[in-house]
Amino acid sequence: MRNLARNFWLLLGMIFLFILLYNAGLLLLGYPRSSNAIEVAEWIVQGHRDPSLCFKMNTGIGLGPPSSTVKNLCVFKVAESTKDPSVCELLMPSRYGLSCVGAATEDDPCFIRPNRSVGGNGIKVGLKECVQGSKAIRENACCIVAKVALLKNENDCSSLKGQTIFSDQCYNELAFKNHDASSCEKISNPTIKTGCIINAEALKQDPSICSGCTQAVESIEDL
Repeated sequence: MRNLARNFWLLLGMIFLFILLYNAGLLLLGYPRSSNAIEVAEWIVQGHRDPSLCFKMNTGIGLGPPSSTVKNLCVFKVAESTKDPSVCELLMPSRYGLSCVGAATEDDPCFIRPNRSVGGNGIKVGLKECVQGSKAIRENACCIVAKVALLKNENDCSSLKGQTIFSDQCYNELAFKNHDASSCEKISNPTIKTGCIINAEALKQDPSICSGCTQAVESIEDL
């Protein structure tokens, strides 16, 4: 009985020593020690570490989300915290990667809803009004952006020259719609430009990642 108890404590001690050595090894190798995606993301951001370390997380075994989900969330949080859309390349091409770019870039001045309603810059209208409404509505910067984003044959952002925040969104929407990164080169904001290029190239590689996105139409009669 005494030997059994001694063996038990010896085994427990060996397990404890193994855990200590294992964590020390991870630390020496520069691996994140936590299995919590948000904690690891904060560790990466605060230490200016490589975001790919998210994929070296030890997520353990047992109940909980899949390991890939936890690691991808870590990447997402790093991109969101640093406002660096280039981090999202680690998730591309994927729908989650597109969401990552959105979280890592500044809010757009114009919003375009899935039902094709348009808002911002003093308006809140439907796409049809952007096409057929008064001159003031048709020429509103957010209507111009929306028409480029939602109509296949509208590909001109030149009328927004000098209105940087609107022209940046317009060229971003154009690149996204056509899966063509060349439009991104006309964007002034470097963060938006980076996100634009990453999205466009990912969509060109695999258009199916945006199967649930609002699709452009030939004309408002197609709505």
